[in-house]
Amino acid sequence: MYDLIIEPEEEDTEWCWEEVEGALESVGLSTADGAYLPANAEGTVWVDLGAPDSPGVMLIAVRAKEDRRPETIRQATDIAFRLADRLGGMVIDMQLGGRVLPENRDLIEAEFLR
Repeated sequence: MYDLIIEPEEEDTEWCWEEVEGALESVGLSTADGAYLPANAEGTVWVDLGAPDSPGVMLIAVRAKEDRRPETIRQATDIAFRLADRLGGMVIDMQLGGRVLPENRDLIEAEFLR
């Protein structure tokens, strides 16, 4: 299990639902299936959008078989950074308990892909 959270840079800020929909569409995802949608064909990466009336945080959850784990974590990280960039948000690594900066991405991936 590997989870990333995307939240707004500024405290007390929430994205409007249209911003979230636009960001998801920019990475090839659609909100048509509801607030919990698979981000790849294998169903091992999910984006949990939360409630449409309060989209302040998004969770990207990875559930992968061991042989698919590196590829799946990289895919989830790609999605997380693209959404954060589009929405003006930051990526939080739940395992490390802190913000992940784009320049630290290789270090984070190496830690979890060993």
